[in-house]
Amino acid sequence: MTPNVGIIDSRPVFRRGLTAALEEAGLHVRELEPDTLDAAPCAAVLVAIRSPDDQHLLADLGREQPAAEAIVVLTSPKLHDYAEALRLGSCAVVADTEPLEEIVEVVRAALAHRARLPANVVRLFASGRTSSGSGVLTSAENDWLRALSKSVTVAELAESTGYSEREMYRCLRRVYRRMGVGGRAEALVLAGKWGLVG
Repeated sequence: MTPNVGIIDSRPVFRRGLTAALEEAGLHVRELEPDTLDAAPCAAVLVAIRSPDDQHLLADLGREQPAAEAIVVLTSPKLHDYAEALRLGSCAVVADTEPLEEIVEVVRAALAHRARLPANVVRLFASGRTSSGSGVLTSAENDWLRALSKSVTVAELAESTGYSEREMYRCLRRVYRRMGVGGRAEALVLAGKWGLVG
């Protein structure tokens, strides 16, 4: 029998496109509503987390369908979003910007009780730094680290961001402190482990 795959997503266009792709891959799909999770038992359920308020859906799913493999679909995910989704009980996490074929493969892996994650997420877990990791940085701070990894000087970074050089140094010291490192070199090594710089 073909496994049942449920989809919970507040965006109808995305939900319908994903439903079509999964059905084309030979899976039986049900579009679920958050208030009727217990009405349709599924082997796996994709849960779209589009805001922090949606995280309760994972807890509800775990209560209503404990045997279902939860797959979280994230909008513009950061590394700490992956860690949080896994901590909340999902077996796989995928960005909604991935091609439909990739999302289908993530679902197939979950149905086979295997996790499929981006390599930088795996490296984050392997580093043991998930609790104080990259989630403490803003996207601008991530951009600063990327620039520094490409040999941009602090003076050049300050000029491009509108800070004085002195204030840029202060900002970077705060970033390093939040990362739990002593300076630029350690920050860039750790940012590499987190997948922020390449």
